[in-house]
Amino acid sequence: MNIQQAVNDFNANGYLIIEDVINPVHIDVLRNAMLADVEKILARTDTPFNFNKGNIQQAPPPFEPYLFEDVLFNDTIIDIAERILGGPVKNSFYSGNTALPGDHTQPVHPDMPHPVAGGTFTPTSTIVVNIPVVDMSATNGATQLWPTTHLDTTYGGNVECIVKPDDLERYRISHLPIQPSVKAGTVILRDMRLWHAGMPNHTLNPRPMIAMMLWKISAQTFGGIDVPAKSVPFFQGRRIETELVIKPDDGFNHIQHGESYGV
Repeated sequence: MNIQQAVNDFNANGYLIIEDVINPVHIDVLRNAMLADVEKILARTDTPFNFNKGNIQQAPPPFEPYLFEDVLFNDTIIDIAERILGGPVKNSFYSGNTALPGDHTQPVHPDMPHPVAGGTFTPTSTIVVNIPVVDMSATNGATQLWPTTHLDTTYGGNVECIVKPDDLERYRISHLPIQPSVKAGTVILRDMRLWHAGMPNHTLNPRPMIAMMLWKISAQTFGGIDVPAKSVPFFQGRRIETELVIKPDDGFNHIQHGESYGV
């Protein structure tokens, strides 16, 4: 892969798709675990829905045998992220979202606003890393992406991050949204300010997707990744730092990860 061309494409479009950098066997293991966890998460009295009851926040199990170096410390992803962010990076998030069967659509939104509404554009400060663990397309709810919208500073400061209909129509004239069709294990990098939305899953099966967040090493982030103490050695001595919230092994339950948002 030409790293500089990948960086140029990301900066221009706000997203980048990378294939064949994760072992398919590792994706199989994660797929089986995450699909098995869906019903357990739905059984919670406080199920962590995202915007609607067709999309849930779902963390992969953060312990062996479900931790893989080519997922959490992938050299290609790190090479590109370091070039985009301008130096060493860290990961503060290891979770995901699952599109449930049904006709559910999230409002179009960025995950983070620009510092100032209508202000001067600033370079990317945070990269979302998405890894679907099943083949993903418009049929089963591939995330809708709005190319180049990370460059639009309309949504900044403390304003509501749901994009207004007039702005959506303005962008449709020059840049139609896309729903990429990708195979399981494909990596999708996204500027956190890019407009996007969860889309309907027209199949009978859930569509799980892993999510991480990469930041500059000096950035103040949202917190960290809950892991049991037994998992800490896996994260030590790696190429990038991982912000961890260490929990006791006894009673650790990744099913309880996440809270509802926007429901």
